[in-house]
Amino acid sequence: MKNISKFALKLEEIRVETYAEPPEDPLGELSDISMGMRRFCYEHNRQVLIEVGNEKKRIFLEPDIALIWERLPSKISTLSEGKPIEIDFSESCHLILKFVPRGDIINCTFKEFGRSLKEKQFELDRRQVLETLTEFIRKIIDGATEKGYITGLEMSKFVVSALAL
Repeated sequence: MKNISKFALKLEEIRVETYAEPPEDPLGELSDISMGMRRFCYEHNRQVLIEVGNEKKRIFLEPDIALIWERLPSKISTLSEGKPIEIDFSESCHLILKFVPRGDIINCTFKEFGRSLKEKQFELDRRQVLETLTEFIRKIIDGATEKGYITGLEMSKFVVSALAL
């Protein structure tokens, strides 16, 4: 019997202190939803707990998730198609999660680097990983919508195009 490990992404406490300037788009290159989501992550910054097996790491909505949230849905879709993905959290910490699907199992490499390299392998339940990632994105988008950073129409278009798994 295989040893299936736990995978979780949890929004935790609000982070009061800020170390970055508020998001700006002086050239007007970002869409309304992109700016809204960046502002939401900045103004409602929270810790995010990543759990893979017995490994735990904390990152933040700003800057970690704010920088990758637009790519996460396509990564989730790629993973659901049975193709490998990597998610890089290199702002608050130096962490890469590599997911390689093998049937109903996902082989996950938890790779932490900095002064030294720490790499661990875990087997995860594929369905649980996909549900966890999708639910995490939905919570962030719902929070931004409820607080008025993006409109319901913007959220609906994003969810339909990006999260249709």
